[in-house]
Amino acid sequence: MAATNKPADTIQGRRRKLRPLIITMGGQRQSHLESMFAHPTISAHFESPVFSPGVPQRSIRSARGLLQVANNAGLLPQHEWEALSTTGEDLYHQNPRTYLDCLTG
Repeated sequence: MAATNKPADTIQGRRRKLRPLIITMGGQRQSHLESMFAHPTISAHFESPVFSPGVPQRSIRSARGLLQVANNAGLLPQHEWEALSTTGEDLYHQNPRTYLDCLTG
């Protein structure tokens, strides 16, 4: 059986829908965004968004902080979060620019 090299962003030959993380305190803004993402022209390209309550801006300035919020919202596969939170922690403190390298090894 021959191996195929399908891009990681495709599922069965189709492009995978993106799942947005929206940080909001709810209310009318969240209702408006839910309606927008439910529209057929948008929902063809995006999964339903994941909403997270407001977080201080300084906590998501770094890649590590943003990925922590994404993990808390359930957006990261468990094996990726485990790599980021163990091996990645050391890499982040050594050089934040190479933080995501732990996902390729």
